Amino acid sequence: TTESKRVLMAIEAISSFSKNKINVIITSKGLATKKGKTFNEIVENKFHNILLSILTGPTFADEIANKKPAAAIVANKDMDIAMTTNGYLLEKYASNLYQAGLKRLTVSLDSLDNEIFQEMSGKKFNVIEVLNGIKKAQIEGFKDIKINTVVRKGVNEKSILGLVDYCRSEGHILRFIEYMDVGTLNSWDIKNVVSSNDIIKIISKEYDLVEIEKNYPSETSDRFSFVDGKGEIGFISSISNPFCGNCTRARITADGKLVTCLFSNTGMNLKSLLRSRKSNKFITSEIINTWKLRDDKYSLERANSKVNVKNKIEMFQTGG
Repeated sequence: TTESKRVLMAIEAISSFSKNKINVIITSKGLATKKGKTFNEIVENKFHNILLSILTGPTFADEIANKKPAAAIVANKDMDIAMTTNGYLLEKYASNLYQAGLKRLTVSLDSLDNEIFQEMSGKKFNVIEVLNGIKKAQIEGFKDIKINTVVRKGVNEKSILGLVDYCRSEGHILRFIEYMDVGTLNSWDIKNVVSSNDIIKIISKEYDLVEIEKNYPSETSDRFSFVDGKGEIGFISSISNPFCGNCTRARITADGKLVTCLFSNTGMNLKSLLRSRKSNKFITSEIINTWKLRDDKYSLERANSKVNVKNKIEMFQTGG
C-alpha cells in the first residue's frame, strides 16, 4: 500500500543519520491502516541499517501460519528481523515461523520455577509451556536463541543460577535486565532493583566470566563469555549504568506513535501523518526531524534524581 511504502521510506531515512544500527521495534498491530491491514505488510523496500524487532502476539503468529501478509515480512532476506515473545504459543507456531524465514528469536523467561515465573510475568500459564516452546524452536532450527530475564529483588534472585545452568546446557544466550520503571503499572521502586554488578557477583561464585566485545557500538547489552567456553551471557544495565547517549532505538507503538525512548510519555502521531495527504517528502522530513532533534535522557536523569515524567507509555504498547 502507499501508506506502507511511506513508512519504510521514512524509517530508512532515519537510518541514514546514524553510523550505528537503528533498532526499530514495533508491536504486531503497530500501524493498522484504514482497511485493517497492519505494519506486517510493509515489505516492499530494503532496510539498510535497521534491525526490525517484532513484539509478537497471536494475530501475527496466525498470519504467519496461514501465509497471510505477515509471512512476507519474515521472508525478506534484506531485513535483519528479530522476534520477541513470551513463548506461550511458541510450541504451536515455531515451525511456521522458521519455515516462513524468521531466524532470530528472543524469549522472556524470568524463572524456571512456575510459581515465581507466574508472579514475575503476571500470567497464569505454566513455565513448562514456554520451555517446550523454546525446545521446539531449537528443534526447528533456531540458533542462538536469546533468553531475557528481568531480576527483581526478593522475587527471583534465587532463579539466577538455575537460568544460567539451563542456558549453558541448551546453548541459549542469557541476558539479565535490571528491573526498570517502564510505564506506570509495575509499582516500580529502586529498592527492588538488583544491579548487573550484583548479578555478576552471584554468577561468579559458580562460573568465571570474561567480558567480550559488543556486536555493534550501540548494543544495549554488555557481553560476557564463560571462561570454560560454554556459552555467552549479557547484562542490560539501564538503572545502574544508563546508555541514553548511545541509544539508537525507535519504537512504533500499538496505536501508531513513533516513540524515541522506552520511558517516554509522548510520541509522534505517525499513523495520522501517514494517513494525511501530505507528500512523501514532507512525511520523511517530519520523521527525520523527530529523530534528529530527540534529546531523551530519562535514565540519566533518573540516576541524578531529576526525573519528572508522568503517565509514561506502558510496556505492552511500546515493547522492550
